[in-house]
Amino acid sequence: MTAKIKKAIVTAGLALVVTLGLAAPALAVSFTRITLGAWWEDVTVKSGTKYSGSGSALISLSSNSPNGGNFWVTKDDSQISKSVDVHAGNSKGSSYYDSNDSGTVVLHAHQIGFGSGTDYITGSVNFNN
Repeated sequence: MTAKIKKAIVTAGLALVVTLGLAAPALAVSFTRITLGAWWEDVTVKSGTKYSGSGSALISLSSNSPNGGNFWVTKDDSQISKSVDVHAGNSKGSSYYDSNDSGTVVLHAHQIGFGSGTDYITGSVNFNN
């Protein structure tokens, strides 16, 4: 499989996961105006319980955010998603797949870099797609 095809499959899969997460608002938990901590801090954006095998998050960063944010998901204190960087005025989805074992899932974040000022995020997370 070529790199171009792999990239298309991953992009389509991420779009589907984010779409399904938004299409099921009963399962999605939204968050508004969460303040990101400095790059060395670990801010819990949302936590919940995972019952099925996959989940997704859609994160939006305020257009006047000076630093941007880095986001990742853990289950039972082990990282289960890739870290995602979101910059001012942008939105990005993140997804994960883990075994069907239930557990405590947390969406984490912190600022990118050493900047000053406050970064605010909004979005939603669906721990059980």
